[in-house]
This record gives sequence, structure tokens and C-alpha cells, in this order.
Amino acid sequence: MKNFLKRKLIKRALLGGLLAVVAISGVFVYSVSRTDAALADGICNALDATISNPATATYKRGTVTVDWVFNGTDCTVADPAVFDVQTSHNGGSSWTTVATIANPGDTSVTFNSAGGSTPDDTDYQFRLNKAGSIINTTAYSDVTIDNTAPTVSSATITTADGSYKAAQNIDITVTYLEAVNITNTPRLVLNVVGGATRYADYNSGSGTANIVFRYAVQAGDNIADLGVSSTTVDLNTTGTIKDLAGNDATSVLPNDLTADNAVVIDTAAPTFAASTIVVNSSVQPNTVAVTFNEPLEPVQAAINTNWTVTNNGITITYGIASAALSNGNQTVTLTLNTVAPETNTTFITNADNSGHVIVTPSAVNIKDVALNTYAAGAITEAGGTNTLDVTAATVNATLARTNDTTYTVTFSEKVDKTTAETATNYPVTGTCLAPENPSAAVLQANGVDVVLTISTTVGCHVTGASTVIVTPAATITDVAGVAITSSAATATLADTTAPTIAAAFVVNNQVQPNTVAVTASEAINEAEAETATNWTVTNNAGTITYNVASVVLTGGTLATLTLAPVDPADTTTFITNAAGTAHIKVQMEAGIHDMATVPVASAAAIVTGAGETLTQDATAATVNATLARTNDTTYTVTFSEKVDKTTAETATNYPVTGTCLA
Repeated sequence: MKNFLKRKLIKRALLGGLLAVVAISGVFVYSVSRTDAALADGICNALDATISNPATATYKRGTVTVDWVFNGTDCTVADPAVFDVQTSHNGGSSWTTVATIANPGDTSVTFNSAGGSTPDDTDYQFRLNKAGSIINTTAYSDVTIDNTAPTVSSATITTADGSYKAAQNIDITVTYLEAVNITNTPRLVLNVVGGATRYADYNSGSGTANIVFRYAVQAGDNIADLGVSSTTVDLNTTGTIKDLAGNDATSVLPNDLTADNAVVIDTAAPTFAASTIVVNSSVQPNTVAVTFNEPLEPVQAAINTNWTVTNNGITITYGIASAALSNGNQTVTLTLNTVAPETNTTFITNADNSGHVIVTPSAVNIKDVALNTYAAGAITEAGGTNTLDVTAATVNATLARTNDTTYTVTFSEKVDKTTAETATNYPVTGTCLAPENPSAAVLQANGVDVVLTISTTVGCHVTGASTVIVTPAATITDVAGVAITSSAATATLADTTAPTIAAAFVVNNQVQPNTVAVTASEAINEAEAETATNWTVTNNAGTITYNVASVVLTGGTLATLTLAPVDPADTTTFITNAAGTAHIKVQMEAGIHDMATVPVASAAAIVTGAGETLTQDATAATVNATLARTNDTTYTVTFSEKVDKTTAETATNYPVTGTCLA
């Protein structure tokens, strides 16, 4: 027996030398021998046996096998091997027998490590003891016994809040109160809607307290607030989650994760119904609003070029000036360009509104916040709450007068260019002219003013009495197609403008007496205009004031001034060619009034001719061939027309010859 024990001792010693702790199904096997010096006293006792102690580590409670070896020569297989296996939970202050070895030659024992102890121990020791022997005081490695299942302290979605689409990953971190080891693929059951159950599978973190589960978003997945549908971690059949001692984790999350995050799973492209298109033709500029089923990515949605709006026949593509987001970025209001009646892309008529417009978002740039791209193409409005323009344009009661032939009608809103520029839509009447239609009607750039050209109203200027009346026809419409409310626009011809004369005089010194024709800016009083003293005519230098003998007024505005008969001795009776070329000056005096009795302005200056029409005397005077004799010393030369006094009275200008004198 003793030799047998010795052989077993040698065999175990050969197998030993390093500490190895093997945990199999909750059983710890301590299989390394220690080589403490044995007491060679010839007695087989505890001093001759050494436990193969575990290394300092943490172990799960359960069934434990303890091995030992005999040292020296005192113990043989034949010796009684009655030892007590003892444990201490307080660093060796007290010991508890957990097993007794009664069979000679035994070198191991199995016992329950939980016996007689608190649930967990952080200073757990082993020893052998034999009654009557000296206690083996060799220091054994301390171990920790852990029988507490690891639990979850927190769980959170660590991917940033936001919306995510297919092929993007979402990480969820589950934090345990201690490090755990993961085998195979535990998973979290998610609350995602989309057909098959979706999971976040174990991804990383084994050996630590922070375990990461990852969810790969798949096409068709959707949920407004990502979380778990079960707070218990699914071990997925073969998965395990244990602490380092091997205790199975209690993997229950504190909540379903939805309250602490704002992660949205959205794999569906944004859409909008035909009934959510709302067209408003009653405001200017017109608007088209579209409401989607979910919020849009705001940057691209607010770019006007990412939207197209046409009429139903696709013959008009409306110009969009801006796009504005509202309703949590679900509604986009498209505002058209400023209404220009001559450009049909700037407004939506009631007919086109009722005929259903077509809205086409960009298939490249319009996306939801998860960046799923709009893909539904063009949508034709149907069932939308549209607003038509039902307000008729009205006519301003004042017909604005620019001059005798130009008047302006003003409407309360922009009107249709075609009907507004139909001249026959503006019958003209008045107290001083027969009914007529304008010769032209031109819509101005502001869209509300129409300038009319009508026959002259010269002679209508009777202060506070004469009127010109235009009554636009109801066939004129606003840009939306609503007929105007027809009413009269009246101009009262109360003239307050003083008459003036133009500088383009007509000077004629070819005739005798000479004449000067002057044109007034408006009709003037005939009697006053034909009073010669109401006119002043001078040469340009102002050194000669011509003698106006008479005036004839033609057509109310053309005054022909006739000078006194030519007197070569009187320079005020004729205008020389040189004076005409140098520009004469004419002043209409304050004694002249226009037909509304507005006088010539007292401050009116003499008007210097410019651009005159000069009819100059280019015919040379001829000498009558008969020299008339009065007596032997007096003779008379006769010219064909009046001649200049100065040169005519220069005696040396008349050389005399004859047959009877030198």
C-alpha cells in the first residue's frame, strides 16, 4: 500500500508543476501539486500532504474537487489517510471541516463549496488537517467564490437620435453590473414593424460589462420610436451570457428603450395624396401647397427648383419663386412669381385651378429625414380644398388725364392682358365730345393701369364743367378670369396748366410784311391771342423789338404774327436774314389765357427760337432800266423791291456816265 501511494505520488508530481483551474459543469478541479518540504518524522500526517490549491481567481460555487499529494517517505499507500479537508472564509482565523478522508491512499475529495458559508466569499482558503498532527500552516492561494448572477444596470440605444433607412446600423449597449462572457449570438427582440421579427444581434463586448447589440435596418422596416418588444435578452437557443465565475446572467432590461431615445426607423419613401394639393388663386402671387405623409429633409425641400407645377394640359409650367416649409416640415407651400398679366406662367386661372394642376417633386433631391428619396412622380390634384378667385376687379372712378388725347383707367387688381388691351372694351363719352372708342389701349407693367388714346378733347376745357367718361366693359377679366364690375371712370377737364409756346418758330422774311408763326402748347383764347400787344418779338441780342402789326390764330394753337409794313428806314419792320439765322425771341404776354382761363405764367421767359423753319429772302432786287429825270440835276433810280436805307443812301454806290458829261 505504501509503495502504491508512493508511485501515485510520483506520477501526480510528474503531471503537475503548473496551476490549472478547470471549470466543468460548475466543478472546479485543482490539479497542480505543491512541493512543500515534508517533515521526515516517520509519521504520516498533515505535514506530509500538500493540497493542489487553486490560483487566486473568482469561481462559481458548486461541487469542488480538491487534490493533494504526499511528500517525503513518511506516508505510503498502506498508511491510513484519514484527513479532514477544511476551509476558511476569514483568512484563516477559523476553519470548517467540509470533508473527511477515510480511505487509505485517497488523494482527492469532492465537496460542496457552498457549505457552511455566506453566499459569496472573497477570502476562501483550503487546508488538510489530521487529528493529532501539527496543522499544515503553508499559505494557500486565496480564491473568491461568486454565486451571484450578473444583472443589467442599464440599456440604451447608443446610435444618435434621428431617422434611419435600410442598410444603416443601430447599436444598443446593455451594461451589466460586472463583466460577462458571451457565447454564440444572444439578441434583443425589437419593436420594428415590417413583417418578420427584427433582432439586434450580439456584436461586441464579451469579457466586459458593456455588451453591444447591433440592428441592421432592412427594407420594409418602420417604427416611429425604436425600442424592444421584450425586455428579456433572447439567448437565441445556443447563446449564453455568464459572469467570469460562470454564473448565468439575469438579462432583463430596465425598460423598453423608447423613452430615452428618439430613433426612428423609416425605409419608406415620402408620398403625398392628390387631395393634399391645395391651390389658391385668390391671393397674388398664387400659391400651391402640398402636404406629405411625413416630414421632409428641409434643405432641399425649401429649394424652389426642386418642384414643378403645371396645368392639367401641361401647356403651362408655372414659375415658382419660393418654397416654404411648415407643419413640422410636412407641408411645402410653393409661391408663384409675381403676377404679370402678359406672362401666363405667373398666375393660375380659375379654369386651370378647377382643371386640376399637376405637382412633380424632384426624384433626386426631395427626401424624407431618413433620406429616402421621393419616387412617386407627378401627382394630379384631386379633391383638394382649392380656393378660386371670386372677387371681381373694380374700376377706379377717376379717369386720369395726361393730355388732351391720353387718359388712364385704373383697376383694383391686375387684369387679363388680352381683354384689357381690346380698345372697343372702353366706350368713351363726355359732355364735350361724341361717343367713340379709343384708338389704342395699352396695359401697363403694373397690371392695373390701362392707357387709352382717344380723339382730341381740345375745346372741352371749361373749368369744372366738361367731362370725359370711360366705362370699361364687363368682358374685361382679371388674371384669374373673373369678369370686372363695370362702372364709369370720369375725368373732369378743369385745366390748371398755363399755356406755353414751342421754340420751333416759323420765320418768313421772304414775304413783306415779314411773319413769325408760333405754336402754343394748348388752345388759347382767340381774342387775346389776336391782340398784337400780347406778343413781344425781338432779335436774339434784344436790340431790336419788332413791330407786330397783327395776329391770326388758327386751330386754337397756331398764332401767325405779322410785322408792320417794311420801312427800310425802320429796322423794327423787317427781320434780316442774319437776324433770322441768329434766332429770334418770342414772348407770349400774360394777357393771353388758355380755354380754361388759365393765364400765361407771369414768370414765363422769352422763348429763344430753336429748330425754326426759316424762309429767307433769297431774291435780289433789280434796277428799273429807266432813269427818271426831274430836271437837269435830279434823277430817280427805281428798284424792284425795297432796299436797305443805309446802303441805298450811300451816293458813291451810284456811278454816273453819259454822252454829254464826264
